Formats: sequence, structure tokens, C-alpha cells
Amino acid sequence: MHSTLSDVFISHPIHIPLSNLPDFTSLRHLPDSYTWTPKDDLLFSASSSDESLPFIDLSDPHVATRVGHACTTWGAFQITNHGVPSRLLDDIEFLTGSLFRLPVHRKLKAARREDGISGYGVARIASFFNKQMWSEGFTVIGSPLDDFHKLWPRQHLKYCLQTLPDSFTWNFTAADSLLPPSSATVKEFIPVINLSDPDVTTLLGNACKTWGAFQIANHGISQSLLDDVEYLSKTFFDMPLERKLEAASSNKGVSGYGEPRISPFFEKKMWSEGLTIADGSYRNQFLTIWPRDYTKYCGIIEEYKGEMENLASRLLSCILGSLGVTVDDIEWAQKTEKSGSKMGRGVIRLNHYPVCPEPERAMGLAAHTDSCLLTILHQSNMGGLQVFKEESGWVTVEPIPGVLVVNIGDLFHILSNGKFPSVVHRARVNQTKSRISIAYLWGGPAGDVKISPISKIVGPVGPYLYRPVTWSEYLRIKFEVFDKALDAIRVVNPTN
Repeated sequence: MHSTLSDVFISHPIHIPLSNLPDFTSLRHLPDSYTWTPKDDLLFSASSSDESLPFIDLSDPHVATRVGHACTTWGAFQITNHGVPSRLLDDIEFLTGSLFRLPVHRKLKAARREDGISGYGVARIASFFNKQMWSEGFTVIGSPLDDFHKLWPRQHLKYCLQTLPDSFTWNFTAADSLLPPSSATVKEFIPVINLSDPDVTTLLGNACKTWGAFQIANHGISQSLLDDVEYLSKTFFDMPLERKLEAASSNKGVSGYGEPRISPFFEKKMWSEGLTIADGSYRNQFLTIWPRDYTKYCGIIEEYKGEMENLASRLLSCILGSLGVTVDDIEWAQKTEKSGSKMGRGVIRLNHYPVCPEPERAMGLAAHTDSCLLTILHQSNMGGLQVFKEESGWVTVEPIPGVLVVNIGDLFHILSNGKFPSVVHRARVNQTKSRISIAYLWGGPAGDVKISPISKIVGPVGPYLYRPVTWSEYLRIKFEVFDKALDAIRVVNPTN
């Protein structure tokens, strides 16, 4: 059974070669393939009538009766006083004319796939007739940004959105951000650390203490794997909205397509979309949206998860080493090892930040800290990530090919007893090119294992600043009080 329009179109593709579409303006004689007779359409020669389709004024008090009569008699009608501004109708007519005046080879850049919905092509009913129709069309479902960018690389925003919707317009006041509006963006650079450097432990420790974030080179993740997961992400986000919604996350679930999980804490919407992969349910989603490439894309995710988990464990050991401790000094790590479970659970979040008509007034992802131990981020070649440094303000993390970004999360903040603070970060958008990022969030242990500051870090003198908390309990607190979560578990009057 077909549950969506996309399913129907995928199952019933149009096998019409669009390359045969003519330049209608250049033809002086009607080709035989466009010459219709009553044999091609039984109603072709039906007599014409002087009757007129009913006009119905939507402000008429008898509008319901008139509409019903028109539907019964005609199955169609015309409407006035409908509330759609004439200016908007003129604009959409101008856009349509501009599109169809493009050369055929330009229009074909946004051609509709055989099993697709959106894009340029012939009428879908064309396959039921022997003759071709003297028409062309362009279907828009969801956002036309990508298709319009193919047609008008420099003017696509003009035809999509000229202004940012109010629900996406941020005022950047204290109500919209964790930080004061005066926090400026500055030209500093977070450290780039070569993991093969003999002083890597010291370098990582300094970066964690000073920034709460750093970039890493020579990390062992192949460029081909990074390219593959970025390509997977782009392939997904290029799909029509209806297809993406087939992988939508449930109200209570974590995995799936949707808005950032921090969205409920802000009045304004964020200019981004994402796909979260937190458990095995993604396989069923991939099978739905990629029935032909399901195995290929599942393989990419499995390989990426494995490589990121190994890298996260390696980074954890090095960062702990800078504090003079090891993984064995983490009490809950010993318990999880004995139980045969993993020390941390990884979640992958694919993020897409579309081109924005007014990026200076929009927010891709609002300021926040990650709840996990560590986040490892791969970003495409378009910048947008910013981290906040107390003495400086917002610092943009420009992408470097092959280099990954690492953020300290709240759980590591707890482990280090506040010595390595979790970093506040956000994502901005731009007006010229969309941005993709892939975040691997390495979280805490499952079950009732409690996380607390490492005793060797606290030492015999220093107090424990945070009470023990399970991973699930901390997430619940974070979902309730958001940026106040660490304060909520902080010991008010710490004693030895």
C-alpha cells in the first residue's frame, strides 16, 4: 500500500526522455508528434460553448450555497475577494515567465526525476497519450531553493524568499540567546592539534582548559569516509520535504528527521534541519527513503560510528592524561567494563543549514552546550560554527579540509570537576551556500551507573562541585532547565 504521494510517484515513474523537449519559441511548424486528432483524444473535436464558468465572491453571505452549486454543476468555479494580494499574483506570474523564458538546457538543469515530484518537465498525464502536449511545467513541493539555485545561481533567493519570516527572525536579545547581545564575533582561532605530535597530551589539556574546544589533524579517519558521510547527508537533505518527513522523529523519540532538540527553549525558529541516528531504527528509515541504496548508506553509517567511537575513546584517554588520570580512574567506567557494556553511547546528528535570505537576522543553531562527554564534528567547506570564549566573544571556526572539531560536553565538565568546562557554541547561516555538518556526540553509560567528578582530580583537599547523577537523569534535567542543568546538580555548599 502506498502511504504518501512520493511512494506513488516512485512506484509509477514517468519514462519520458526530457532531452526531447523542444524549444517551443523556435518551432515554425507543428511537428507530427504534437498533431492531435479525435483518435488521440475523444473530446478533441467536441463543440465549444459560450457558457461561462461561475464567478463566486467569497465575501458573499451565500458563498457556501454558491460553491456547492458550482461543484455539483461544473466541478469548477472562479473566485473573487479571495484575499491574495494582486502584487503577489503579479510576482508569481513574473517568476513563471522568467523561468520558462530560460533556454531549454538551463531548464533541464532542474529537471524532475522519473520517480520525482519537484522540478521541470512535462505533465504527468503525458504518458497516457500517444501525442505530446504543447506545454511544459515546473512543480514545486517543499522548498524550491535547490532547484532555483540550478536555474538562477545568482538570483535564486530573489525568487524564493525576499525576507525572513517573522518566526525565524531573531532579535539577538537576552531572551533569544544565552549570551548578551553585545557579545561580538572576533578574529581568533581555536587550536589545531596534530594527534601525532609528541606533546599532544599537553596541547589537548591546554585547549580544553582555555577553549573547551579544539580541532584535530592526523586523526586517522579517512577522507573518503568523511566524503561519503557528507554525500549521504547532502543526498538526504536534497530530497523533497515529503520524503524527509517519512523519516520524521516521533514526539517521544530521539532518532529521525526534525528540528534541533533545543528548539522548545527558544521563541524563534532556527534556520536548520537535521537527522538524528541514535539507535538501529535508522535502518528502517533508510530502507524507506533509499530502497535501492539502503545497504550502501547503512554501511557508511556503521563504518562512521565505529571509527568515531574509536577516535572518541582515544581522545578521552589523552585528555584525561593531561589531568594526570586514566580511564581506569573513572568509577563508572570500571562498572560498565565489568558488565560488558560500552563506556559511552554515540549519537550521530546530520545537520543542514540552507541558504538564508537574511542571514544576519537568522540563527542556524542557537547557543548551547552539548550534554555528552565529547562531540566530534565534521563540517563541509562552508563555515558557520562559532564557539564562545569568555574574554573574547564569539569565535568562528573556519573549516579546514580533513580537520575535525572537538567540543567538550557537560559530562566531561562534571568528570573534570569543572576544570575543563563544556563549550558554548552556535551555528550561523549565510546567503550564498548551504552548509552540512555531521556531529558525533559521545554520551554517557546506560542504566543506573552514576557519573561524578573523578576522585583523583578532586584530590584530598578540593571539594566535589557536582553530585553524582545518571546519564538519563542528567538528560531529564537538561530537557527541563536547559542551560541551568549544571547549576542544578552543583553542590551548593561543597565540603570534603
